[in-house]
Amino acid sequence: MSFEAILPLKQGGARHVRTRLIPDVNETGEVEGCLAISADLTDDDRFWGEAVGGESHYRRLVETMNDGFGILDQSGCHS
Repeated sequence: MSFEAILPLKQGGARHVRTRLIPDVNETGEVEGCLAISADLTDDDRFWGEAVGGESHYRRLVETMNDGFGILDQSGCHS
């Protein structure tokens, strides 16, 4: 499973992160835990927003993605 979120910062501003969750499965097939890998995409957003245009970048992401995503506002609520 993977998702993206906008995380507000206490000092103002926000960071755009992508997190992928990978189950830790034992030899009997039971999930014993989960590995979370997160990447900060904030600088990528700035690059794509300037170089390609924000809407076309996100449109391409949605059209080619295999997983779902979520969007949160500055207060952490789903929009």
